[in-house]
Amino acid sequence: MAATIALPPATIALDSRDYLASCLKLALEDADLVDAIAEQAVSAGLNAVTISRGLLSVDSLKEQLFLTREEATKLMNVCTTMCNGGSPR
Repeated sequence: MAATIALPPATIALDSRDYLASCLKLALEDADLVDAIAEQAVSAGLNAVTISRGLLSVDSLKEQLFLTREEATKLMNVCTTMCNGGSPR
Protein backbone atom coordinates (compact mmCIF):
# COMPACT_ATOMS: atom_id res chain seq x y z
CA MET A 1 0.00 0.00 0.00
CA ALA A 2 1.51 3.33 -1.04
CA ALA A 3 1.84 6.14 1.50
CA THR A 4 -0.33 9.17 0.94
CA ILE A 5 1.47 12.50 0.86
CA ALA A 6 -0.64 15.45 1.94
CA LEU A 7 0.52 18.58 0.18
CA PRO A 8 -0.36 21.94 1.70
CA PRO A 9 -3.25 23.86 0.18
CA ALA A 10 -2.26 26.41 -2.44
CA THR A 11 -3.68 29.19 -0.25
CA ILE A 12 -0.99 28.81 2.43
CA ALA A 13 1.81 31.37 2.09
CA LEU A 14 5.22 29.82 1.43
CA ASP A 15 6.78 31.76 4.31
CA SER A 16 4.12 30.70 6.85
CA ARG A 17 4.55 28.40 9.81
CA ASP A 18 1.86 26.10 8.36
CA TYR A 19 3.79 25.68 5.11
CA LEU A 20 6.97 24.90 7.04
CA ALA A 21 5.02 22.37 9.14
CA SER A 22 3.87 20.70 5.90
CA CYS A 23 7.49 20.40 4.78
CA LEU A 24 8.50 19.04 8.18
CA LYS A 25 5.75 16.41 8.06
CA LEU A 26 7.18 15.15 4.80
CA ALA A 27 10.81 15.32 5.94
CA LEU A 28 10.59 13.80 9.42
CA GLU A 29 9.74 10.27 10.38
CA ASP A 30 8.48 11.31 13.83
CA ALA A 31 5.37 13.41 13.23
CA ASP A 32 5.16 14.18 16.96
CA LEU A 33 8.17 16.49 16.61
CA VAL A 34 6.73 18.64 13.81
CA ASP A 35 5.09 21.28 16.01
CA ALA A 36 8.07 21.67 18.33
CA ILE A 37 10.54 21.96 15.44
CA ALA A 38 8.26 24.35 13.53
CA GLU A 39 8.04 26.54 16.62
CA GLN A 40 11.83 26.46 17.05
CA ALA A 41 12.28 27.40 13.39
CA VAL A 42 9.89 30.35 13.63
CA SER A 43 11.65 31.52 16.81
CA ALA A 44 14.95 31.37 14.90
CA GLY A 45 13.44 33.39 12.02
CA LEU A 46 13.34 30.45 9.63
CA ASN A 47 10.63 29.41 7.20
CA ALA A 48 10.38 27.09 4.19
CA VAL A 49 11.55 29.82 1.81
CA THR A 50 14.71 30.68 3.74
CA ILE A 51 15.51 26.98 4.13
CA SER A 52 14.90 26.32 0.42
CA ARG A 53 17.22 29.11 -0.67
CA GLY A 54 20.19 27.49 1.01
CA LEU A 55 20.84 30.49 3.24
CA LEU A 56 21.91 28.02 5.93
CA SER A 57 24.24 25.08 5.71
CA VAL A 58 22.94 21.63 6.57
CA ASP A 59 25.01 21.71 9.74
CA SER A 60 23.62 25.09 10.79
CA LEU A 61 20.06 23.92 10.16
CA LYS A 62 20.78 20.75 12.07
CA GLU A 63 22.07 22.66 15.08
CA GLN A 64 19.35 25.34 15.10
CA LEU A 65 16.46 22.90 14.81
CA PHE A 66 17.97 19.99 16.77
CA LEU A 67 17.80 17.63 13.79
CA THR A 68 20.05 14.84 12.64
CA ARG A 69 22.17 15.59 9.58
CA GLU A 70 19.93 13.30 7.52
CA GLU A 71 16.76 15.07 8.71
CA ALA A 72 18.25 18.52 8.00
CA THR A 73 19.29 17.44 4.50
CA LYS A 74 15.87 15.97 3.80
CA LEU A 75 14.13 19.10 5.12
CA MET A 76 16.24 21.30 2.84
CA ASN A 77 15.40 19.09 -0.14
CA VAL A 78 11.67 19.01 0.64
CA CYS A 79 11.51 22.79 1.18
CA THR A 80 13.41 23.43 -2.04
CA THR A 81 11.17 21.13 -4.05
CA MET A 82 7.91 22.40 -2.58
CA CYS A 83 8.83 26.09 -2.76
CA ASN A 84 9.66 25.61 -6.43
CA GLY A 85 6.26 24.06 -7.14
CA GLY A 86 7.36 20.43 -7.26
CA SER A 87 6.15 17.34 -5.52
CA PRO A 88 8.50 15.95 -2.84
CA ARG A 89 7.92 12.32 -3.80
